[in-house]
Amino acid sequence: TKKQTYMIEINNGDLTNMLGDIDLTGVSTDKPVLKPGLYLLKISKFEVKENKKKTGSNLNIELKLTSPTETEDGKKLNVGYPVYDVVSLVKQDNYNPLERLAQLQEAAFGEKRKGFKTEELLGLDVMVRIKKESSEEFGDQNRIGRYLTKTASTESGAAGTSL
Repeated sequence: TKKQTYMIEINNGDLTNMLGDIDLTGVSTDKPVLKPGLYLLKISKFEVKENKKKTGSNLNIELKLTSPTETEDGKKLNVGYPVYDVVSLVKQDNYNPLERLAQLQEAAFGEKRKGFKTEELLGLDVMVRIKKESSEEFGDQNRIGRYLTKTASTESGAAGTSL
C-alpha cells in the first residue's frame, strides 16, 4: 500500500472545509502496542494524581524508550517514545504499593534504600518487563508487569530484547 501524505494549510481561516475533503475512515487512532518483553527505559517524569474512584492517589510515571523498537504490528518507534506506569498508592488486601516502589527503587539504584526522592530517579535507566493487556474499555495496551533489578536483568541475557 502506498502511503498518502497530506499537507494541511490554513487558507483564509477555512480549515473546516479543507478537513472535509480528507478521508479519515482508515486512519488508526489506537495507541501503539509494544511486543511483550524486556525493555530498557529512561525515567522522565513523575506525577501524583487523585485516582478515578477518589479513594486515594496514583503515582504516574513516564518512562521513555532508550533504543528504537517495533510494535506488535511492525510499526517503528523511536528513542524517546513514552511508556507509562500508573502505581496505585492505595493499600488493599492483596496489594501493597510499597512492594512496587521497592521494585522501582531497586531497578533504578541496584539496591533497596531507606526512602528516596523521585527527583533522584529522573534520567536513570531501568529494565522493565512489559506485558500486553486487553480490555473492552481501552482495547490492547501495554503494562509494566515488573521493574527488574539491574543484576537480574543483565544476568538473564535478555536485556533490551522482546520475548
